[in-house]
Amino acid sequence: MLRIAVPNKGSLSGPAMAMLHEATQQRKESKELVLVDPLNEVEFFYLRPRDIAIYVSSGKLDIGITGRDLLLDSGADSEEILQLGFARSTFRYATKPGTAAGPEDFDGMTIATSYEGIVANHLDKAGVKASVVHLDGAVETAIELGVAQIIADVVETGTSLRNAGLEVIGEPIMTSEAVVIRRHGAPADDPKVQQFLRRLQGVLVARSYVMMDYDCRVEHLERAVALTPRPGVPDHLPAAPRGLGRRPLHGRRQGGAADHGRPVRARRPRHPHHGHPRLPPLTAPAARTSREKTPMSAPRPELPTLPVTFRPTLTRVVLLSVGLAMFLVITVVALTLERLNPGERASFVFVAALFFGVLALLSRPRVSADDTGVTVVNLTRTRRLAWQEILRVNLRSGDPWVFLDLSDGTSLPALGIQPGLAKERAIRDARALRALAETRGAGSDDTASGA
Repeated sequence: MLRIAVPNKGSLSGPAMAMLHEATQQRKESKELVLVDPLNEVEFFYLRPRDIAIYVSSGKLDIGITGRDLLLDSGADSEEILQLGFARSTFRYATKPGTAAGPEDFDGMTIATSYEGIVANHLDKAGVKASVVHLDGAVETAIELGVAQIIADVVETGTSLRNAGLEVIGEPIMTSEAVVIRRHGAPADDPKVQQFLRRLQGVLVARSYVMMDYDCRVEHLERAVALTPRPGVPDHLPAAPRGLGRRPLHGRRQGGAADHGRPVRARRPRHPHHGHPRLPPLTAPAARTSREKTPMSAPRPELPTLPVTFRPTLTRVVLLSVGLAMFLVITVVALTLERLNPGERASFVFVAALFFGVLALLSRPRVSADDTGVTVVNLTRTRRLAWQEILRVNLRSGDPWVFLDLSDGTSLPALGIQPGLAKERAIRDARALRALAETRGAGSDDTASGA
């Protein structure tokens, strides 16, 4: 039976259990420490995220789910074998403005962190002599209380650092995300491990394929697994009037058209693949970042001609139409009421103009892309970004609009692409913007997530 370590709390726990729930069985009570899934021959052990790498390196557990930062900080004899695409973060230094510009200025200073293994190793490689103080959490207060002059911590949006009056400095120490790990030197061809990894890869494919409205329940996971491209294995899916046909993978069960996510359009005649879209390959990271298409790779969305502007056109039309109608109605009422004096009529017209101005402001957001970068226009702010600053374009299930992960460790909302009244168009625009970012910027070196 395959023995797997799962985070029992923290930011890794929820997403990890959600992914495992789509692939296998998961616990229903948060107090359960061990769960046996006899159907899939898997035994789950719910452990502290910081301890998982130690347990896996001991050989008592076969694989585990943890963060790359926790793996490296532990110094355990384990290695990552699969990136899971959630809990992404950047590990960086931060301090009060004017204290230091980077690690070269840290000599003689004290650095507070919860990851002293990572920090000590980074300082040693940089030849910096600084003392490291271990704190279990809330390291942002260490500078205010005089415990340290510098902190090193995980940065996701940068909000907590800004609230504490701190700024990030220097280059990122490392980037982290949730990963599957195993003991270093363990057999790479263990069939039980490979089978379980295939199921996780199937979940990743399903989430990437249907973009926003994914809900890959266990009974439908075989669809995603069947569609996972593998080198040398052709796709023999039968043509279906709606959705995608599913092949039986387990026992005698034979499914019909998959009924989660958005259905695929009717298959076109004379098409070598029956007209269904190819899915991205799940191979080594190098294959995903290659700009050359392989026979098994998904066609990249057609890049729009630059310059191009993305905006919620339907929402904009509705807002401006309602605003104009309200302005005309209130103005006509003010002019036709004989009992109103000129001052009262002017106040009515002013209120009408105010309503129209508010709705016009709500219709302002847009995202404009050209050869040099992207301009994000939100309600009251405009920001110009170079392509190299955009790491990822995200549009996950439940997101009200697109979020851009930036190279400085922050996330910028782009209100110009929002599902709202035109969900399908927003998805197409998000995919087009992501394709542009991957082609022209730093995003081409990362695994895309979300959109």
